[in-house]
Amino acid sequence: MCAAVVIVALVARGGGPEASSRPRAVVARVVLDAPRRPLPAAPPGLSLEYDSLRRLVGPPGARNVAFARLVRRLGAVSGAAPVIRIGGNSTDQSWWNPRGDPRPRTVLFDLTPAVLDDVAWLARATGARVTLGVNLAVGEPARAVAFARAAQRRLPPGALRALELGNEPDLYATARTFRVGPLVLRRVRKRAAYGPRRYTADVQRYLAALRAGVRPTPALVIGGFAGTAWLSALPAILDATRGEVDGVSAHLYGLRGCEDRTPPARLADRLLEPATTDALPARLRATVAVAAPRGLAVPVTELNTAVCGGVAGVSDRLAAALWLVDALFAVVSAGAAQVDVHTWPGAFYAVSTEGPGRSRAPVARPAPPYAGMLLFARAAPAGSATVPVRLVPGGADGRARAWATVARDGTLRVVLLNLSDGAALTVGVRPAGRGAAAGLARCGAVQRVRAADLAARGGIATFSGGRSCVSGGTYRVAVGRPGAALLTIARGR
Repeated sequence: MCAAVVIVALVARGGGPEASSRPRAVVARVVLDAPRRPLPAAPPGLSLEYDSLRRLVGPPGARNVAFARLVRRLGAVSGAAPVIRIGGNSTDQSWWNPRGDPRPRTVLFDLTPAVLDDVAWLARATGARVTLGVNLAVGEPARAVAFARAAQRRLPPGALRALELGNEPDLYATARTFRVGPLVLRRVRKRAAYGPRRYTADVQRYLAALRAGVRPTPALVIGGFAGTAWLSALPAILDATRGEVDGVSAHLYGLRGCEDRTPPARLADRLLEPATTDALPARLRATVAVAAPRGLAVPVTELNTAVCGGVAGVSDRLAAALWLVDALFAVVSAGAAQVDVHTWPGAFYAVSTEGPGRSRAPVARPAPPYAGMLLFARAAPAGSATVPVRLVPGGADGRARAWATVARDGTLRVVLLNLSDGAALTVGVRPAGRGAAAGLARCGAVQRVRAADLAARGGIATFSGGRSCVSGGTYRVAVGRPGAALLTIARGR
């Protein structure tokens, strides 16, 4: 059978440093009959912190229904229930403490029935399944069991998806204080010294206690390393816990310098360099290569533009939205079982901003990263799979990117990204291959994300619609400078 190929031509126009006197054509070859990689069943999830949960969901009687609506929309667009992970840096600085016991030095926040009620409200309001972080550093498996049992009682039936043991254990012996705007955040030192052997012993104790004491036992996930130094020890860790672990989590950030003082424009340029995004799957595959042969899933429980809350002028701008679409596709294509975008109120990379409404209830408004998550959810609905795309040549100095998916019903979706302020793009999508044109509808729907420039924080027009009808065998789509476009071509008429 002859492979069907969709050819996407990107033509650069306009002024700017990357424009030339002649329109620049770029071809994206989408091989429809090539092997396909199934996408995660759930839409991109949210990763939240325990100690900021109340600021997101609001108090009882004045809940933040606007935030819940943003989460629900991700699920509705993708056609699958949303997922939420709660943990992050606060995992090992919180503990289950319903009786008000004196806190250890390393614990800064108490988990109580009221916190679980906040989680339960969010799960009910969004229909989400939840992963909860468990404090591993404190070394009290019995307290973890009590916490998991309480969560099962208070959350809606079936809502507790998984327990994630610890967070970035490779940093337990490291303390850090950093600023995010006016906020001062602390990562306390958990242990005087810590290495893979101690970690393995701690994980074994927790796994045994949770499997014996929590019924039914949710999925149990370990890992979540901050760096790559412990990856060489991962095979031994997984062999020592064989049969007890269900997944190995990973954390991925585009910019990895905490409180980087580089000017935002230069950092945005660095973020959008193809090498920055391409490094994510390279790092992820090192974990997948160890976990997959052992039958273990690799969820990415933290993904975002930059560590330490992000970067002002980068993580909160259009550049972050466009980068996130590219990064999400890159990560799922490398084998991630699920991807959660990390967010918390006050972070530069937050997916929403919270403020007072007309009543006591807070109001959540989508921030630029949310636009990227939503475009990805539209482009990668549940049950679809990615198909290979090759840009020839790279175009716009590598700042033109393309991804494609095919749904169960044969609908083709092509995402085009223009990661440059320099030149607008006109996109020509031309099906090729025996029977390819006959199998696609005459007109496709176009949705866009665009703004004035990469530094735009507001005024982002999300999914302004339109149609593109075939003419001379080609569908034409305009992509902003900068911007993204999604062309959806159904099968049939």
